[in-house]
Amino acid sequence: MADRSCLLAVSGGADSMALLVGIARLQERLDIRDLHVAHLNHQLRGDQSDADEHFVRQQAEALGPPVTTERLDVATEAQRNGESLETAARHCRYAFLARTARRTGCRIVATAHTADDQAETILHRILRGTGLRGLAGIPAVRQLPPPDDSILIVRPLLDISRSEIESFLCSENVPWRQDNSNTDTTFTRNRIRHELLPLLRQQYNPQVNTALLRLGQVAAQIEALLNEDAAALLPSVLKEQSDARVVLDIPALSQLQQLRQIQVLSHVIHLLGIPQGSLGFEHVLALLGTVSGEQSAHDLPQEWTVRRANQELIIERSRSADRDVANLLLKPVSLSVPGLTELPKGYCLADRSGICCRAVQQFLIEKKEIDVQSALERSRTIDTSCEVVDADCLAGGLTLRQWQEGERFIPLGAGGHKKVGDFLTDNKVPTAYRKHLAVVADEKGIVWICGLRIAERVKVTDKTRQALALGVLT
Repeated sequence: MADRSCLLAVSGGADSMALLVGIARLQERLDIRDLHVAHLNHQLRGDQSDADEHFVRQQAEALGPPVTTERLDVATEAQRNGESLETAARHCRYAFLARTARRTGCRIVATAHTADDQAETILHRILRGTGLRGLAGIPAVRQLPPPDDSILIVRPLLDISRSEIESFLCSENVPWRQDNSNTDTTFTRNRIRHELLPLLRQQYNPQVNTALLRLGQVAAQIEALLNEDAAALLPSVLKEQSDARVVLDIPALSQLQQLRQIQVLSHVIHLLGIPQGSLGFEHVLALLGTVSGEQSAHDLPQEWTVRRANQELIIERSRSADRDVANLLLKPVSLSVPGLTELPKGYCLADRSGICCRAVQQFLIEKKEIDVQSALERSRTIDTSCEVVDADCLAGGLTLRQWQEGERFIPLGAGGHKKVGDFLTDNKVPTAYRKHLAVVADEKGIVWICGLRIAERVKVTDKTRQALALGVLT
């Protein structure tokens, strides 16, 4: 973890307080440059949720790391997306952590999952029905999906039991918050924790947690080998690959043993950025059925489709989804300087590889201390969601809008003007999304094509006296 910034996900419970205290004490030994704390208030328990937020802020500030908190009505999000509270909370939490990591420049996000969480997760997946990937449980280290794949999620407490953690906190007089919802057995996870696992320990195997953890370790090792195999096999079946479309050779794919077919298809799904967690066994069967010819087409999650055509298996983004995006009418928005601005639906953020575009919801502008070297380093990274510009080089107020046909600007590092359309082609931005990229402009024109490049005229130099940090929140 040498010379890296780390974001700690802290809820205020025993596990996350052990993470906070432990990492804070070991920061120098671990050679962590900057430590940040993030807390999401799910607004599910009224005053108790607010008290948790206050507690985390108080404890973190006592130890030194800066704190980012955010409030989100998870119950409303669950209802809007047709998800359970557990699923919605998890999605909201990781989206918040990704936003905060990008804003703070952290490449590592540490969560407080324990050995008990691992055992519960594996058993939960067995009960629902799972394959090797599910049996492997929670990975100790994983990348966030594109375009945030430069951020690593790490779980340093994954080999430590909950009882060991509570013993440590008591011996060190470290306080923690009790979340009463953790005892609510209307949630499946809590029934597994408080009813099923105790029953298994009492009547079947006192070491059931250890048995589940060993199963997970073996499954993870096999899964890693199969993933390597799939990556090596993909070139032999791949005919075409882009950000929104992959074409596979069906005869070549059919020659593979079925397990290898599944692994190659899973690898492709990962490359396209389709969340693996959204794929059920029925989707796997549909993919195999399309390969064998039993089905001609099938819908996948996240508005993706798979179809068979002329001995080719085509996995692509739904054309109706592209049309929906293309038909949106976007209004310009005046940005608060400094401040947080809510954005209307339809604006997108591209990453610098041109692989992904994703919806944006808010725009944050903050005054920033001058650090020329840091700003120059940022301009060379793939941190697509934020940039630093010279405030004195801006003309008038800032507006977020679409780019205009024929519009030109001088991209950072370029020798002269370039048409925006040509610039987007060079950066392989999907055609369907180009008109919906969020663009920041002032009275002189483009300041930043969000996610791709700032204008040369607003870059930070050794003459900069005032700077603004521009950030897009997804």
